[in-house]
Amino acid sequence: MTTTAGLILGLLVIQIGLTFSKVQAASIELPGKPITDTEFSSAVGNNSDALVISGSWIAASISPYRLALALPETTISEESGRAIAQGFLDERLKTYVVPVNNSDVYSPEPVWIPMYLRPAIWQFSFANITKVNESQYQTNLALSVYVNGLSGRIVGYDEYWYPGWDSPADIRSLAPQELGTAIGEAQAEQAALAFMLRYNYTLPSTTRYIRCVPTIRYDSEYANQADVYEIVLRTPTGMVFPDKAADGLKIQVDAYSGRVTRFLYLLPALPQIDIDTLGIMTPQAAYRLEMASVPVSGFNETSILENTYLRLVPSTIPESSTFALAWSFEFAFSVHGLDRFYEHGFHDAVSGSYLYPGFYFQQNVSLVAAAMPFSIVLLSAMIAVSARMFWLRSRRR
Repeated sequence: MTTTAGLILGLLVIQIGLTFSKVQAASIELPGKPITDTEFSSAVGNNSDALVISGSWIAASISPYRLALALPETTISEESGRAIAQGFLDERLKTYVVPVNNSDVYSPEPVWIPMYLRPAIWQFSFANITKVNESQYQTNLALSVYVNGLSGRIVGYDEYWYPGWDSPADIRSLAPQELGTAIGEAQAEQAALAFMLRYNYTLPSTTRYIRCVPTIRYDSEYANQADVYEIVLRTPTGMVFPDKAADGLKIQVDAYSGRVTRFLYLLPALPQIDIDTLGIMTPQAAYRLEMASVPVSGFNETSILENTYLRLVPSTIPESSTFALAWSFEFAFSVHGLDRFYEHGFHDAVSGSYLYPGFYFQQNVSLVAAAMPFSIVLLSAMIAVSARMFWLRSRRR
C-alpha cells in the first residue's frame, strides 16, 4: 500500500512539475542557423511576398487556445494558371509531354499539399504516356507544377521518369542517373541557389538553414531511385513555425547532373503570437509527454533528436479548420548509410493534451495523463486526511 501510494504521489509530483514548467520566448532556441550565415544569404529579399499564402487568422477559442484560418478566394483562373505552369517547363521536356489530368499521372511519392492550403494551390500535370494495351497505360515522364492561385507564382515542381523508358536521345541526359553522384553538397547548394535566383525566389531574413543531405529520390522500390541532395530551409514567425509540410523551401538537386528535379515552397503567413502570455510548456516537458504516449514501435533505436520546433498545426485530423500550438521533435536515423528524418509532436503546447487521439492504430496513453484521475483523487484524499488530523489535534487541545 505504501509503495502504491508512493508511486501515485510521484506521478502527482511529475504532473505538478509539468504544469508549472513554462517557457518564455526569449529562452527558445531556434533550430538550424540563420540563412544570412550561409550560402543562401544572397537569396534574402522581399520578393517572397508573392509566394507567401496570406489569410485571415481569428481566435476560435481561448481555452483551449485555438486559431482559425480563412483563405481568400483565388484570383487567377484555371486557364491562366495552366499557362503559367506550362511556361515553367524546360523547353527540351515540353516537346515530349501534353497536359493531362492530375489523376492520370503516376508518382511514387506525390508532393503533399496540406489540406487547409489546397484551395489556394493549383496543380497542373503534363505527361508522356504510352498505351500498353486496351486498358493499361504506362507513364514514361510526368511533370507536375504547383501554382499559387492567389498570386500566380509557382510554388512547387516535380518530375518522374519511368526507369524502363527508352527516352529520346536529346533529353536522355536530363533523366536521373540511378546511383550516380558527380557533385558534392557545396555544389548542390550552389545549384539550388542558382535555381532560386534564376526564378526570382527569395526568402525572408528570418529563414533558418536546416540541412543539406544526400538521400534517395524515392523510397519506393522500382521507382527511379536516383541519388539527390535535399536542402531544407524553414521560416518561422517570431518563434513559431507553420506545420512541417508548409514551413519554407524544400528543394532536391540531382546528385549527378546538378538539376533541380523537385521543390516545394509553401509558407502560410502566421499571426504574431505572444507566447509569453499563453504559458507554453517547456520543450523538455513536451518531450517527456511525447515519449510516454507514442508507441515504442514508432521509434528506431538508433534515432537521435535532431531539431525541436514550436509549430502552429492543425488541431485535428483529418479536419483542419482550427490550429493549435505544439512542440514538434525531428529525429534523424541512418538507413544504408543515409540519414533519414521524421517528426513527432502531437501534444498541445499550452495544455499538454494529446491533439490526435486515435491517430495511431495502437494508441498508448501517456502515463502521466493516465495517472491524472488517480492523482486528483489522491490529492483530495490528502487534503481530507490533513483536515481530519488538524481537527483531531484541535480537539486534544
